[in-house]
Amino acid sequence: MILTPHVAGTETTKYCAVGYCFGASFVMDLAAEGLVEAGTLAHPAFLDESHFEKFDGPLLLSCAEDDFTFLVESL
Repeated sequence: MILTPHVAGTETTKYCAVGYCFGASFVMDLAAEGLVEAGTLAHPAFLDESHFEKFDGPLLLSCAEDDFTFLVESL
C-alpha cells in the first residue's frame, strides 16, 4: 500500500459542502461567509428565507415533497 502525504489547499483551492438535515444550516453559513463555493442540501431542516438571502453560489437541493421541517414557504 502506498501512503501519500496530506496535501493542504492553496489560495486557488475551492471547496464545497454537503449538509443533511440539521447540517443544512451549517452549509448555508459556510457559503455566506465565503468559505465554500457551492453547497448541496439533502432533506434540509429548519431553514428560512434569511439563509437563502446570504447565499451567493450554486446550490443543489434534494427535498421531499412534504416535509414539516422544510416548508415551501421557506423559499
